[in-house]
Amino acid sequence: MKKVFMIVQKKDFVPSLEEMRALGVVHVEHNDVLKSDDITAIKDDIQLLEQVIRILENAKTDDHAPKEALDSVFEWREVTECVLHQMKKIEVLSDNILKRQGLINKLQKWGNFEPQDISHLKEKGINVSFCEMPVSQKIVPKEGVIVEVLSRTGGINNCMVITTGSVDPGHEGIVLPAKSLSHEHDSQEKEKNNIKRAEDELKAQVKYLPALKRKLREKEEKLVFKEVIVGAKNTGELTLLKGYCPQKTCSQIETKAKEHQWGILFEDPSEEDKVPTLLENPKWVSVINPLINFIGILPGYKEVDINPFLLLFFSLFVGILVGDAGYGFIYLLTCAIAHFAMRKKVKDITFFKLIYLLCGCIIVWGVFTGTYFGQEWLGSSVKPVIPWLVDPKNLQTLCFLVGAIHLSIAHCWRMILFYPSLVILSEAGWIFLVWGMYFAARMFILDVAFPGAGIILFILGPLLVYLFSEVTPLKKYLQTVSGQLFPKTLDIIGVFSDIVSYIRLYAVGLATVAIADAANRMSISWIIILHAINILLAALAILVHALRLNTLEFSRHLGLEWTGFTYDPFRKTENIN
Repeated sequence: MKKVFMIVQKKDFVPSLEEMRALGVVHVEHNDVLKSDDITAIKDDIQLLEQVIRILENAKTDDHAPKEALDSVFEWREVTECVLHQMKKIEVLSDNILKRQGLINKLQKWGNFEPQDISHLKEKGINVSFCEMPVSQKIVPKEGVIVEVLSRTGGINNCMVITTGSVDPGHEGIVLPAKSLSHEHDSQEKEKNNIKRAEDELKAQVKYLPALKRKLREKEEKLVFKEVIVGAKNTGELTLLKGYCPQKTCSQIETKAKEHQWGILFEDPSEEDKVPTLLENPKWVSVINPLINFIGILPGYKEVDINPFLLLFFSLFVGILVGDAGYGFIYLLTCAIAHFAMRKKVKDITFFKLIYLLCGCIIVWGVFTGTYFGQEWLGSSVKPVIPWLVDPKNLQTLCFLVGAIHLSIAHCWRMILFYPSLVILSEAGWIFLVWGMYFAARMFILDVAFPGAGIILFILGPLLVYLFSEVTPLKKYLQTVSGQLFPKTLDIIGVFSDIVSYIRLYAVGLATVAIADAANRMSISWIIILHAINILLAALAILVHALRLNTLEFSRHLGLEWTGFTYDPFRKTENIN
């Protein structure tokens, strides 16, 4: 990646930006704070369009599918105002319906009556009131008092009390709403009809979805352009634009600069520069890209790209973690159905390629271990291709071995990076420690004898780590070592836990098989339910454990901090219309 500076006259800056955008290779770095009324206004428009598009996407049905061939003359603000007005109306009406339903629930136990009728009776000297009495309480009305039980709610009688004149009913009355139950029902139906009309009006606006999405892309593109203008540095009559570009594109920029008389300067990025990351992997490695995009991590510009090893070990870990050929087939079938259903909508099928690869690893490991929706129900009818893998002790040993190889690769890689510095001896010390901890893990967990010569690993390893982690003048080195002695010791001890961490591959895989076997001993309905749950849990284990071993244990030993951000060149959106 090269750092590029473009200098043009201020009056020619906007046309020059158009040309730079058409070239589409420069990742622009803003020099000034992006504060502008225009930028704020565009962001408000984008937020408004995104909100309206979300509403219309939810309102979309087969009967109201968006029309691609829509008249280009349309006022998008009128459409957004209409959509937001109808949405606000639906929200208010829905809130009213919810509140009124609570009132209806309260009135239902008293029956349907008109409050005006009660008022008319009162004018004629007949008083009607309502009260609640415990069911356990015997109703003994006083003289001149009539008590009628209208309904019962739990242990409460809902009663109507009728008296004449000034006779005391003997009970504290309950104040009821001023509207009748039938009136509230009618109001409820009216507001439901109003919601239906508002929803129909929303559906009528769905035809504008393609045009609104185009308008959104236009606004987003306009925002980027405006941010580049505001973020550029102005000095007198000149404007300076700073950015980064792949080295192979420098000749294109130089050609464009000569054509339009720009001042151009290319430099190597400095240590202080925040350089974007552009990963250019072989096609077979790019299969892992959907996973990287999903978790949202990227190595820094000066960090190494582990994607080839990530693809290799992630695939292996997925196979071990799930380890059931039957489950692998279910995943494969589900992916194939989704792929077929979305074949016309999805242009980039890299995600499906990754899933097919992982399914293949799961199926292969399941065949190796003879696991097809569990193991017990198969008996001796189906034998594993590699019986050695069925033995728990062997599988645990394999997990530790994979971990030691995985972490050793990280330190070998660092040796290549540090060569010819003597720091490579420190990395050799870490490799000795990794294999020493491998033998220690086997001894403590699997009760395998520690090899006699293995003690050399625990002598040479720490010695090389302490002596060669920092290659500096003696005085400074002694100061550094004294300050780093305790942290380095903790790191050395931590290697053991890192090796042991790989046993999660065995433990999770064992749990998957155990749940499958338990499900197979139950009724058919429980078999289906538990296998479905197990399949979901196995998929979750992939995201938790297979990713962790690569992005935490391996990355920590490699010194990879995932500090990168994506190379995003200033360019015009394709096919905006």
